[in-house]
Amino acid sequence: MPFGVDEAGKGPALGSMFAAAVHLEDPVALPDGIRDSKRLTPDRREELAATLRADDRIAIGVAEITPVRIDDPGTDMNSLTVEAHATAINDAIGSFGSAA
Repeated sequence: MPFGVDEAGKGPALGSMFAAAVHLEDPVALPDGIRDSKRLTPDRREELAATLRADDRIAIGVAEITPVRIDDPGTDMNSLTVEAHATAINDAIGSFGSAA
């Protein structure tokens, strides 16, 4: 079963870091046009997100690492990134077959 995970917001000075994971029961479930989200218009990204969430062969998990956690001197971005990826993956696996 194909699986993908990535994060956004790892480098900004303000705000949270988010990780998202997508777990596919069937690789052909992906709609056409999904490649690099940065090359898509905001409207097209919203359309694709709605399509992904509506398909019960696709599970999506999301994790947030807040600025408080990022600024904690006892943490580092690499560990927080790994944690965010693992949380998003577990969230996707746990939501498989349910409304994501």
